Amino acid sequence: QAQTTNDALASAGVSNVGTRIVSAHSAGGFALQQAMQRHPDGSGVQADRLELEDCLYGPEKDIAAWARTPAGQAAKDVVYLHGTNDAGRDRDIARAFGSRYRKIEVAAPRAKDIPLVDGKPKYAADAHDRTVGEFMDSVPGP
Repeated sequence: QAQTTNDALASAGVSNVGTRIVSAHSAGGFALQQAMQRHPDGSGVQADRLELEDCLYGPEKDIAAWARTPAGQAAKDVVYLHGTNDAGRDRDIARAFGSRYRKIEVAAPRAKDIPLVDGKPKYAADAHDRTVGEFMDSVPGP
């Protein structure tokens, strides 16, 4: 993630980067896990804010371990949008990030409350898809 992002920014001529937000939804948690494991110092992921969108199917311990790396310590805000993941999967992450961690419970929406885009529902009527369909990049910072 870090190398790809840095390469893309350099290619676009962007040198003044503000906040780096890294989001993972569903099985994207495994991609996040791989990036975090790639470098022992945690530098495979550069994030000022980490958004975990119902993606805790196994990478929890690695995300918690990343919190103790220099890169993880630089993350100012970690948000977990919990939809359908098993309860308690975020326990180690919450402990590792402490006051930098927030959990948001996401319930399944009523079909009538889902906004339409070109006459079609913007996201599926379940809590899992709602974590990304409705909330991605919309949760206010700390």
